[in-house]
Amino acid sequence: MCSRIVIRKTAVLGLLLFGIQGLLFAQLPLKKPFTMTKHNSHVDYTLTAAAAEKMGLGEKEVRNLGIHHNQVWVDLGLSVKWAECNMGAKVPSDGGTVYAWGETAPKNKYDAESSQTWKKRFRAISGKPEYDPACKDWKGKWRMPTDTEISELIFECTWKLDTLGQQPGYRVVGKNGQSIFLPFTGRDASRQSSSQEPVGLYWSASPHKKNNGEAFSLLFTPQSFSFEWGPRFTGRSIRPVLSE
Repeated sequence: MCSRIVIRKTAVLGLLLFGIQGLLFAQLPLKKPFTMTKHNSHVDYTLTAAAAEKMGLGEKEVRNLGIHHNQVWVDLGLSVKWAECNMGAKVPSDGGTVYAWGETAPKNKYDAESSQTWKKRFRAISGKPEYDPACKDWKGKWRMPTDTEISELIFECTWKLDTLGQQPGYRVVGKNGQSIFLPFTGRDASRQSSSQEPVGLYWSASPHKKNNGEAFSLLFTPQSFSFEWGPRFTGRSIRPVLSE
């Protein structure tokens, strides 16, 4: 059985796609590692069995990937597609850039005084470029996930501790067998903690409905994965989503 990789609305192959797997088509020592079928909106690349084996893809590991505005997405079978990497990261194992909630640029200090959204009333900021860095910088239909979309990731996927490129994190597997890697990103320095265990902190676009100082955030440790209402001034990673 062959493995099918779908690249929609793009002619880019090289680094963006196979950097994910750690291999480029050019690195596969095969004369013809894939066949190509063109469609109006996308191109289907079907790997040969030999190429799939060299990339470590089993017969049942068919990956549906795509590229939108030069960023790779993965279809986990949920309501939205998830980005392969964090904002500011070049590979999935990189924690990337941290942002205070509702701000579109990183900064040197994360505290209540420097926060632009602390104690201010907001509705969901997903898709609003003045507050959503994914929308502003990645453009197109990229945006921050909502609390509902993060909840889908928590409750409708299987989470497995994993290591990618020596970076610990979780492999999050959808019901369709596709997966993304979420690295531990560490706790922001403004949050004092005696624990040295790795922590993953990822913002959603959803503010607390009653507390104007907090927003919904994905939180995971080696022992558990869940969510919390985090202080908006803290710096956290962002894993964008794509809705079409």
